[in-house]
Amino acid sequence: MIEQSRIDYLSSLRNEIAAMSIVKCRMVHERVIRLADSNQSVLVNKRVGLCSPDVRAQRLSCGHTMSRVRLDRAIDELESGIAEPLRYELNWLTNEIHLLDHRKGEAEVQRARAEQDVKRGREESNELELIKELERQHDEYTDKMGVLRNKVVAEIDKVIADLQQ
Repeated sequence: MIEQSRIDYLSSLRNEIAAMSIVKCRMVHERVIRLADSNQSVLVNKRVGLCSPDVRAQRLSCGHTMSRVRLDRAIDELESGIAEPLRYELNWLTNEIHLLDHRKGEAEVQRARAEQDVKRGREESNELELIKELERQHDEYTDKMGVLRNKVVAEIDKVIADLQQ
């Protein structure tokens, strides 16, 4: 009976992980929008803001998700020889996404300031190119997160198959 309980738990966890989204959102929440103030003389920079908690909970490559905690919990269910490299990869990707998120936020703010400077007659800057590169990197990390998710699901499938024999 204990084995069936473990199989049920692993099956549920596996399905939860498999259902997690791999979305190339390009960290849209860091985008800065420009709003004219009441006297129309100054632009106010405002961030778009985070996606809803329900959306973030399912997106593995989101900078502000808790879904990677569930992926880590699934990795805990694997043998250490298999789990350790997967955990290392998850931690590395998590750190890279967090750093990228902060870099994109700063680049978006700098871009908004540069746009205001251009309106005041100053030179254009290269923040747009930097933002595009950061978004490209996020796409790459998103792809890697999808591969990692699939590896974890495949390994859980193997554990379930072994328990069912």
